[in-house]
Amino acid sequence: MAEERQESVLTVKWSGEMLTDSALSCRDDLLKAFSEADEVLLDLSECYEIDISAIQLIISATLEASKTGKKFSVTGSVSPQVKKAFTAAGVDLNILSGGG
Repeated sequence: MAEERQESVLTVKWSGEMLTDSALSCRDDLLKAFSEADEVLLDLSECYEIDISAIQLIISATLEASKTGKKFSVTGSVSPQVKKAFTAAGVDLNILSGGG
């Protein structure tokens, strides 16, 4: 009998300011999610400020997902300030959101 495996999906929600001083706990949240799920969604809908360290974590998560065969994407409505930070860092948020 063929065994069907249900893919697990976990959502990590960042809220408030995602700055250098919170990078370690954010990294731990993402690592835990990747160890527990096949697909990790990062919800930024309640995040109103983000800096380059958090953006680097998101890029690292994208690369980790690619290397391990897992799925990762940014989800949620992103504030104009957060969009501006991604643009300033030269990162296309649409690609991280699965938009191409």
